[in-house]
Amino acid sequence: MSPDSTKREPPFKSLSASRSSTMQGLFRHTISPKERQMIIQWLLDAEEDLKAQHAEISRLKTVILTLENKRDGLKRWMEKYRTLLSPIHRLPPEILLKVFSSYCEDNVLEKAHPPRAVRLAMVCGRWRDLVLSTPELWASVTVRFCRWTKDQKLLAQMTKLFMERSKACALRLTLDFGGIPLDYDLSPIIPALDIFAQNSSRWREVTLAVVPPVFQVLEKPTITAIQGRLANLKQLSLVTRPYKEAAESVPLRGLDVFNICPSLHTLQFSPQIADSISLPWRQIKSLALDVAFSATAFQLVSYFPHVERLDLDRIGGGAEPATHILCDIKHLSIIAEEQHDVSSIFQYSTLRYLSSLDISGAFAATDDRWTEWDGTAIKDFFVRSSCIVTSLRLSWIPITGDQTISLLRFMPLLHDLHIEEYKTGNTGNKIVTPAFLGGLWIDHGSSSGSICPRLSELKLAVHGGDLDTDALLKAVTSRWLPDPPYAAEIGVDCLRSLSITLLAESDLTHTLASLLDFRGAGLRVNISHSKIS
Repeated sequence: MSPDSTKREPPFKSLSASRSSTMQGLFRHTISPKERQMIIQWLLDAEEDLKAQHAEISRLKTVILTLENKRDGLKRWMEKYRTLLSPIHRLPPEILLKVFSSYCEDNVLEKAHPPRAVRLAMVCGRWRDLVLSTPELWASVTVRFCRWTKDQKLLAQMTKLFMERSKACALRLTLDFGGIPLDYDLSPIIPALDIFAQNSSRWREVTLAVVPPVFQVLEKPTITAIQGRLANLKQLSLVTRPYKEAAESVPLRGLDVFNICPSLHTLQFSPQIADSISLPWRQIKSLALDVAFSATAFQLVSYFPHVERLDLDRIGGGAEPATHILCDIKHLSIIAEEQHDVSSIFQYSTLRYLSSLDISGAFAATDDRWTEWDGTAIKDFFVRSSCIVTSLRLSWIPITGDQTISLLRFMPLLHDLHIEEYKTGNTGNKIVTPAFLGGLWIDHGSSSGSICPRLSELKLAVHGGDLDTDALLKAVTSRWLPDPPYAAEIGVDCLRSLSITLLAESDLTHTLASLLDFRGAGLRVNISHSKIS
């Protein structure tokens, strides 16, 4: 049989099968001699069909046996070649480097444990070659000097190793001097600091956590020599660690080495050290201030006329500020421990260009020091500023659902809303209540008074056991408007993204299974569980 025989139609279709319908009719009457001859001929044709079918079956069995033999042989070869493929060789270098880069974001220099880049280089020859040929993996270094009271020579060697292997890459450094005693002899760590200073032209992101004993080190010639050699420094964080041993009596010195940084645009520091530091104030675009009274912090903000992002961590209280903040801040982030940490900035500022607002509590648990929300100052702020806020995040604060709805009325163009309830200390939802969800519901018959008609992204972290799932489904359904003409007709944008995290001991995501049906229609829906005890 030729190789092309499988391409033709089976023989039985052209012989016995072609007369099957005629033959079936013979069962209904007496067989004539002519029909008898036809039956005999059909049986002869059927015999030929059977022979052809048997031949075809035999041929196909042969083909199957041949393929099975080839398959078995291929399996044996695969098993042999698979021994040459270990897991570390399966990923391409590009993927490995992405994983390595994420893993090596913080190389902590310690005696007890090798830094992460070193650990990777110890896995196998291929990884070692890849790590050593990628200087970016060695460009992030953290040193906690309180852990190096001994073996400082090893610290200098490790510092030199990372500086050499990072080659010309921009450096991200965290130099933490916290926990050092007041009478601590800092001279043994000078060699490591000298190595860092010699590479100051590569500093891009620096976090310097200082305590009083360090200031004598910052005045060393090798350290002061970095002044004017920080052309690539873009982000600077100066953290003053709490000090138990008469820290207030020790003057702050040596921090003026950062006064010439032409690329510096992001700054974080405590207002208490403002008088002891010289910085390029006017070029700062992003400013973060930590723990201070309002008067001190707000006076300092006036030094930064071009700041666009302001992060305040527990800034508030004390005497009434003499300065009213008037600047072009676009993003405001607040971490509050008490009500005055929120009210102060809104009471003493007018921010016409504010578009993004983030208000978070300092703790994920409820706190007896802050049990009620006072929205007077923030409402007056919105009336005074006439700003257009498009992104709002509220997390771990004692605001109620009704108060949140009242606040949202000042943000008609809001498109991104993120709300997080307290995780612990409160088993119920204080913000995402039935009344709040009812406020988000859109009445398609009369949408003129709708809250946040431009809302397109909604993210909630709520207690699953206290969530009104029916009210949530109703609100989401009312905002799912995939038909642009209809959405334009009622004046409400279509919800595009929905993310809900259920806080509970057990997984309650099944209670929101109906929301997952929107995925098929095009809504980005993510339902997750966060375990709390």
